[in-house]
Amino acid sequence: MSTVSFRVPRDLKRRMEKLREANWSELLRNYVVRLLEVEERRKKDFEKIRLASTEIDALRELSQQGWKGSEVVIEWRKLRR
Repeated sequence: MSTVSFRVPRDLKRRMEKLREANWSELLRNYVVRLLEVEERRKKDFEKIRLASTEIDALRELSQQGWKGSEVVIEWRKLRR
């Protein structure tokens, strides 16, 4: 384990001291874990967005060369039957 410390305003510290039953270390540790999980998920989402954007750009390039997505959809629907 490592120790992390931070400063809080005096009035906040006084308010925290009034809640003697609170385990501030545990509460703050849990908060940091949740925050990191959210941020790590967000990072993964940005990676997915970047990949999707690249794929969309590639499809856009194809469509500008005469490729028609609607024709591909029609062909696949015919194959399903």
